[in-house]
Amino acid sequence: MNPNEDNLAVVAAAERALIFKPIEEKLLSLKNNKSLGLSFEKNTISNKNDAVTINIGALRISIRAFVSKNPNTGAVINTSPINVAIWKDQDFKLNEGCETPQEKAFNTRDFSSYEDALSYVFKEIDTNTN
Repeated sequence: MNPNEDNLAVVAAAERALIFKPIEEKLLSLKNNKSLGLSFEKNTISNKNDAVTINIGALRISIRAFVSKNPNTGAVINTSPINVAIWKDQDFKLNEGCETPQEKAFNTRDFSSYEDALSYVFKEIDTNTN
């Protein structure tokens, strides 16, 4: 990467971390109240979390933050920068262990706010664990 690309990558990584921060804070505040197996993912550029996988029994939930603005111009390029993917371990079987599961095995949605994303996540947890 050239220096300008490095700077743009830093700007994009910082935005992802900023979008993800309230999700991280809410999940950490609930960790003692729910049996959430949280596995956070650090962005190697910002060294801050920008994704999490939640494990509850066979239920898996991935929440990821993406950029909403072009790091060069600041123009909005993604109005729904929070992605939630939900699946169950037994929903698909891989023959070789390396192929990609069919898309229908995942329930994936994009959200514009962390409140809406977490509301959806907690509803799915309640539906799938009760």
